[in-house]
Amino acid sequence: STAAPPSQKQLGGSEDVEAGSQLVVNNPPTAAATLTAAHAFDAGTGPATTAAPRSTAAPPSPQQLAGWEDVEEPSGLPAAASDTGGDGIAAASSAAAPNPDTSIDSGKPQVARRRAAGDWVEGALAGTASLAGEIEKCLAVSSGIHRRRDKRRLRAAPDSTSDLPATARQHEDHTTLEHSSGILGGSFEVPARESGRRLSDEELNERLTSWKCIEAHGSQRSVHRGKRMACHFKNLYFVPFRREGIFVVHVLKNTVDVGVFLHDTVSLGVTPGFSDQPVKLEIATHGSLKEFGRSLENEGPLKEHKGLTVVFCPVYHFNIGHAIWDGFYPAFVSMLQFGEADTPANALMMSKRDKGIVKTVKGGYDNSEAAYQKIAGLELLTIEQFENSTKDFKSVHRLEQAIMGIGTNAQKLDVNANFSLGACRDLDACRAFRNRIFKIMNLEPPKPARVTEPFRTIIIDNKRYGKGNAMEAITEKLKADKALEGFDIQFVSWSPHKDGDRNDSPLQSGNFTRHMEIIGSTDVHISGPGTAMMYQAFLPDGAVHVNLGINKAMDQGFMEEYVAEGSPHLKALYYPRRGLNSPGLDVGALKKLILKAGELLKQGWSADKPTPIGANLSPVGQVYKAYTWLAHREKYRSALRKGLLPLRTVTGEMWMGNRFPEEFVYNGLPNHGKKAAPDLCLLGALRASFDANFPKLGDKEGIGWFGTGGQLPEKGSRRQRRLMGVPERLRRRYLKRRRRRRHLN
Repeated sequence: STAAPPSQKQLGGSEDVEAGSQLVVNNPPTAAATLTAAHAFDAGTGPATTAAPRSTAAPPSPQQLAGWEDVEEPSGLPAAASDTGGDGIAAASSAAAPNPDTSIDSGKPQVARRRAAGDWVEGALAGTASLAGEIEKCLAVSSGIHRRRDKRRLRAAPDSTSDLPATARQHEDHTTLEHSSGILGGSFEVPARESGRRLSDEELNERLTSWKCIEAHGSQRSVHRGKRMACHFKNLYFVPFRREGIFVVHVLKNTVDVGVFLHDTVSLGVTPGFSDQPVKLEIATHGSLKEFGRSLENEGPLKEHKGLTVVFCPVYHFNIGHAIWDGFYPAFVSMLQFGEADTPANALMMSKRDKGIVKTVKGGYDNSEAAYQKIAGLELLTIEQFENSTKDFKSVHRLEQAIMGIGTNAQKLDVNANFSLGACRDLDACRAFRNRIFKIMNLEPPKPARVTEPFRTIIIDNKRYGKGNAMEAITEKLKADKALEGFDIQFVSWSPHKDGDRNDSPLQSGNFTRHMEIIGSTDVHISGPGTAMMYQAFLPDGAVHVNLGINKAMDQGFMEEYVAEGSPHLKALYYPRRGLNSPGLDVGALKKLILKAGELLKQGWSADKPTPIGANLSPVGQVYKAYTWLAHREKYRSALRKGLLPLRTVTGEMWMGNRFPEEFVYNGLPNHGKKAAPDLCLLGALRASFDANFPKLGDKEGIGWFGTGGQLPEKGSRRQRRLMGVPERLRRRYLKRRRRRRHLN
């Protein structure tokens, strides 16, 4: 470096650093800049298909991308807004115009705009949807309940611990800060360095730690201390043999401001208990460069890791869906904020494998960690690697550059009130993530989805629809249908092929690279929920995702639909309402879905008219989102309007844990179990309102998706009491006790 040393403000992260100084960090890109730089595609075809015309368009503005700018109704939107009946289109809109003051999503300035889909939720919030009066009655009755719940939550989990003393050596279970001198020692294993030669002052100065920290993208509610921060370091040190791994920052005394580490939180992710996982960070201060040099000579060898390293702590990463979207993706969002979206990096994984799961899920961890290495681009580093290697474990590791600190952008662990995927709309992070993966793996970037036949269609094997060849047999029936001649339909199994299971096919591969090649050339993506469909965000622009839902009739739902809702470059369709005696998958229903997907593809997709907010939600997701906003509008209105609010910070009845909205929205209906504790009055009114707007979406004409026919039960009836939150067994117990008291008197 020939540039002048950085100032104290620059070293402390409070001022930009010019190129050539100790730390070079680009300003976070705007959505428009990201799109312009990373998403310009040439017309052409995917890797495995003959040439076909493709749509091209200018990149969207940041306002359009987030859904906060007036846009004309895109021709490629799901047609569920017109309530066409049993063709499986699930997004919904209301005839009533939304009120701009109650319009929701993304935290952008409120402006009047027209919504092409998802308007039923807007109407419910604005008080213009069907049965709006009944909804308000329920809110008036139950608001006290929600206030009491909020008070209990606040007593159990205070929002901030910023009042803790800044001089404390350890802040409970939060970021560990210890001011000490001469912590680390050892000699640098650098080829250019001669044996026995001490480092010069210039070399030592180059090895001091510097950083720049910014607010991590996402919500800032319920933070351990201050705000959630993302930091870009130069010369971050990691010591695996101390306290199960600890990071150390080396600075000279009175030269930098370390307040960001004292008053804010640097999180590595979310724990299995759905709380932030603060990093263990130690600050080592030295009186002089000579003192710093002596500390480097006192202990074991130092191992250097060149280039950029991204630090994260995934959970459940034996599952590729969790590994990508709850593990690497939130860390990638921080990389995107620092302008490092396409930079090859080392991946430093701070979590260990679960020994019990290793025995039952063979190869799961191996597959996910191999994918991590491919997505990162350089070396995969893990705590277990360090522990299993005496040399690595006893060494101090110097990360030349590192990005550490994660916001609330995980898919399941940070599921939010909008039932969307964090940063995919605000920062266009899903498309940027897709482009990184294809670029760093030297794959051809996906071209926009085809607008003329033949449309490449894949049907993905899914355990929820039986083992064996059930879905493969359905695929063969669809391929033989002359009405679907314009679709090149293929069956795909992401699991590795085993001899004797099925005939060999190039599509059946456990190889992550091959998976991306298949996804990158797909126009119509058909899958049941769960791990099998978690590649959907990597589809080409304008592609159609068809969610088959879980194989149930009573509590029919679609699980991870927030991925489609958070992907404005996709259009989502949902399997229609099943009847009690209907098969899990009906060939006729699938045929209608595929033909509808073809219509959407022919209409094209334009990047300046992304899929609107709410358009990719099913009826289950629509009602769940409306309930979340209305039930908690008193306490969380400001936070809800400010950005995507993780439900783990709300708790109460919204605490989903490892469950999904279908286990919530059907509560109180006949023949449905009680799997959550919602406000049944409000939930019942919302279901009836939705069915009143869309009576054709049910398995029978006129009853709607939830079977209410748009009507609330008669006042005083058993069903009405259930919907009002008074279980029949409790009512009977109360009446029996009252009769007994009267008899005694």
